Amino acid sequence: NIIGIDADKDAVKIARKRGISCRYFNADSNKLPFKHNSFDAVNLKSVLAHINNSLQLIREIRRVLKPNGKLVIFTANIKILKWDFYEDYTHVSPFTQNSLKQLLCDAGFRKYEVYNFPMRMFGIGFLYRNKILTAQKIHHVEKFVLNFPIALRLFRLFDNRANLIAECYK
Repeated sequence: NIIGIDADKDAVKIARKRGISCRYFNADSNKLPFKHNSFDAVNLKSVLAHINNSLQLIREIRRVLKPNGKLVIFTANIKILKWDFYEDYTHVSPFTQNSLKQLLCDAGFRKYEVYNFPMRMFGIGFLYRNKILTAQKIHHVEKFVLNFPIALRLFRLFDNRANLIAECYK
């Protein structure tokens, strides 16, 4: 089963109209409305930057993950975006690769990797979503591509490496 949660009541209504199981949730509250060990996987895409207490949220996600459950986080990389991060007035929590690793460790995760993720490199998102490539393999592809001057120019057209991806296991 897939369950969505959102802090936007209108988004929840739209999801429900489309047949998606979705609940309203204030992400800054202290507790997720689920029992311990409820989920095989949790996906946070463009969420952490909007959360005031990201440590509490990640601890709660770890609580509701089953043993060996997987958490995938996509978030902006402040080190690359710099002040552009705050162009979205709802952004409150910036992350770098190191600060995201520290957050995961402080939340109790011990098995995790954090990578720069070329979200805008043509086809990469599709390959990741369909489990054709892991984040680690995409990181290696990116490093390989950057060795070729023509590919480097094309890569810079499509991606500014402004995203991070974390893959974590409970």
